[in-house]
Amino acid sequence: MDPLYTEGNAKELTQLRKRLAPVLLALIKEGSLDLSVYRPKAPGQPGGYSKNLLYVSKNPEKPWCLQLFAFEPGQQTAVHSHPCECWCLVAQGRLREVLYALAAGGQRAIKDNDRVRQIGSVEEFVDGELDDPHRLQNDPLVCTWVVQDEQIHLGLEPNTELAISIHLYVGMDGGGGEAQAVSQQRPGGSRNPLTGLGAVKNVYNV
Repeated sequence: MDPLYTEGNAKELTQLRKRLAPVLLALIKEGSLDLSVYRPKAPGQPGGYSKNLLYVSKNPEKPWCLQLFAFEPGQQTAVHSHPCECWCLVAQGRLREVLYALAAGGQRAIKDNDRVRQIGSVEEFVDGELDDPHRLQNDPLVCTWVVQDEQIHLGLEPNTELAISIHLYVGMDGGGGEAQAVSQQRPGGSRNPLTGLGAVKNVYNV
């Protein structure tokens, strides 16, 4: 698969984002992907979210892959950038994406912005953005609105929902690399929920 986007065309980027969300959501539905079977690799640990390899391209000259990340409340990725084009869909729950800017010299990442992403949202790191650091997290607390004495009050309560995201990487096969290693097949059998797309494996940070 060739890169989906070339730097410099903002209109094209918006159109791609709008097209990819329904395509990835349809893939989940039509492939009978059961999100309930995916769990973090290390519950209770902030970095214990899981990476699950859904599909690997068989074309070594144009590698791409689909991965599924599962975060329990309080879990998050490390601050990282991307070696290749990446598109991310929130498939369940919600995720906070914290964006960073590199300080002078490029040795430190400083918080620049954050956004809460709901089900169906697609964001990307493409040509011109691959060096931009970010972090994904499933917040341990969620905001609630309480009406009391005819006034609206903002409150917080524990978040109990697992967050799941689907990642399309263009230019990476997902089966190895500097920060990844393929481990055992998903518990419960090796049947691929996306029929015909290959074995389902868990991919964890090393």
